[in-house]
Formats: sequence, structure tokens, C-alpha cells
Amino acid sequence: MALLVIPIFISHQGCPHRCIFCDQYTITGHSEMAGQPVTPTSVRKTIEQWLKRPRKENNGGVQVAFYGGSFTGLSLQRQRGLLRAVTPYIEDGLVDAIRVSTRPDYIDDTTLFLLKEHSVGIVELGIQSLHQDVLAASLRGHSVQQSEEAICLLKKNGFTVGAQIMCGLPGDSTSRLIATVKRVAALTPDFVRIYPVLVIRGSGLEKMYRNKAYKPLSL
Repeated sequence: MALLVIPIFISHQGCPHRCIFCDQYTITGHSEMAGQPVTPTSVRKTIEQWLKRPRKENNGGVQVAFYGGSFTGLSLQRQRGLLRAVTPYIEDGLVDAIRVSTRPDYIDDTTLFLLKEHSVGIVELGIQSLHQDVLAASLRGHSVQQSEEAICLLKKNGFTVGAQIMCGLPGDSTSRLIATVKRVAALTPDFVRIYPVLVIRGSGLEKMYRNKAYKPLSL
């Protein structure tokens, strides 16, 4: 089955602070000047561009995905505006669902009601680790408990839940990573993404690396 995922990058938007490993402008290839707030008009333009691209298969459906920031950290008004930009394509059968990426501490009943109201079916959470000291060293700004509660609340409300975890974070180890994996698996998310930590120029981790305070994983 070939699934088409149309990416909308909201780099760093909705995030309360910068994680030590993160620089979305470098990751996405967009400069800070280009990282201006995404608008409903730009969302529609991106969708139109992707739908016009030739595809070998068209049997896996189409999703619009908001990546790169914390979608539910945006104001409710902005969330509503961006989601409504996708609504006509869903009503016309051109798009099947919306997925968003966000933080565990930005999940609550009000937010989930808004997401369900606007055809969001998949929510990916940046869990990263289930060790509090690793989260603190990475400047994540949320707790292990918030991660666990967010997964449970999303599942309770019928969302497809993705958990993102990272290997090689400051203060982590192989045994501690395995412990995180087991705890995440016990929460039964629908899927998991595992990202190796990369030292990105411009991130806080680059400074640690150059000061020999951080050693990245080997290949």
C-alpha cells in the first residue's frame, strides 16, 4: 500500500523552548527567514502542489502532516485555521486524514476535542526518553509522567498514537534506552519512531560536542 504523506513544516512554532539537539531550520533546509508562520493559504498551496505530483500507486490514501514544531502548542485559533485549510480536501475525498506532531505536555481534553473536530486521526508525541534526568539534560521541559499520561489520553480518545524516542541523548546509555523501549511498549502506542541523535550545527549539542562534554554514538 502506497501512502502519500504531504508534509507541512511549522519549524519550531508552538515550541516553548529549544531542545539541546534541535535546529529545525537546518534539518528542513529552510533558513530562519523562511521559517515564518505557516498560513492557511500556504497550507492549501502545498497540498495542491503535492496532489498534482504523479504517483505510481494511489491505494494507500493521503494524509496531511504538520511536522517540525509542536502543533498543539499553537494558539487554538491558529490550530483551527490551519486545520480548516485542509477540510475542503477531506470533504472532496482528496485527503483522508491529518496527522500532527507535538509535545506530551501539550495534550489535554480541550485540545483533543479540537483535533477530533477537524479530522486529525494520528498524533505523534516526542517522548524521546522515559528517564527524567535524560529529559532534563536534553532541555525537553516535560516529565516522564506527562508522556505516559498523554499516550493514555490519546488512546482513550480514539487517536492513532505514535511515540518518538531517541537513542544517544546526553546522560542516556544502552541499558537505559532499553528500559525506555520496554516502558513505551507497555503503553501500547500504535507505532514508534526511533531516531539516533545527530549533532547538528547550531544546536546546543554542538557546543557540548566541541567542548568534549558529549560523545555521539558510533555507527
